[in-house]
Amino acid sequence: MCERPTVLRVHDFTIRGMDYSINVEEVYCTRKTPYQQLLIGKTKTFGDALFLDWQIQSSETDEHVYHEALVHPAMAVSSSAMPPKSVLILGGGEGATLREALRYPCVEKAVMVDIDRDVVEACRAHLPSFSAGAFEDARAEVVFQGAREYLMASNELFDVIVYDLTDPVPGGPAEGIFTVDFIVGLASRLSPKGVACFQMGSAGMHFNSGFRYGLKLLKEMFATVIPYHAYMASFGLDWGFALATNSHLPATIDRLVRDRIPSGITNAMDPESLSACFFLPPVLKKSLGVS
Repeated sequence: MCERPTVLRVHDFTIRGMDYSINVEEVYCTRKTPYQQLLIGKTKTFGDALFLDWQIQSSETDEHVYHEALVHPAMAVSSSAMPPKSVLILGGGEGATLREALRYPCVEKAVMVDIDRDVVEACRAHLPSFSAGAFEDARAEVVFQGAREYLMASNELFDVIVYDLTDPVPGGPAEGIFTVDFIVGLASRLSPKGVACFQMGSAGMHFNSGFRYGLKLLKEMFATVIPYHAYMASFGLDWGFALATNSHLPATIDRLVRDRIPSGITNAMDPESLSACFFLPPVLKKSLGVS
């Protein structure tokens, strides 16, 4: 058992020179797992929250924004070709990404691969509303393994693959994960018209090195890569995402997302607000090098 702080000072390596602190009023669980420092507690501003290595990952007040933005556009794009039957989630320890994928009745199987069993079990015990029964769904399969190892060992194809691992920042924790070999392995697990979606870290106009690096790498591997973003209050940042596929997508991707996401399937974001995520401010487009 380590010291239980009352204030977490979060130093995000994507935002050099900025200190971002979150008050934790009550600690439910804290321990060092074989892979990272885990803390689950109640924050004054954002409700119950998960922290890994002292950085916030999910909070009660806005985790739906993140997980709905991450999952639903990919499901919408996939469904434009055919209803997605299989989903692979890389990461996603709290189970909320799994929850969103399983909202679709067409999904017959959803595999979640997370290296840290301790995080998954702690979230099931202390943050059950985040997974909302997803782990008990008969369609769900949880594999405790590294994402790279899983991709190398598996030959199974998936209609949608969700990258919910650490930010793709050069020199950061994802440096050994978000590589050419890893993306090639991920792409090889997509069905012929499959869609991959990625969380890409900060989409701030002046601190988005991970987003830029990730987009560049994805564009080398996929025929179509489309960035989008959503504001995350608990992160204190605009957050970046990307869709990637080897299929051709229409220029009006926002309309496709709006029209293909079933009404009432989301909590924080509706089809219209999710479609709006694909409009990037000109200054952000310029920073990311996209047209």
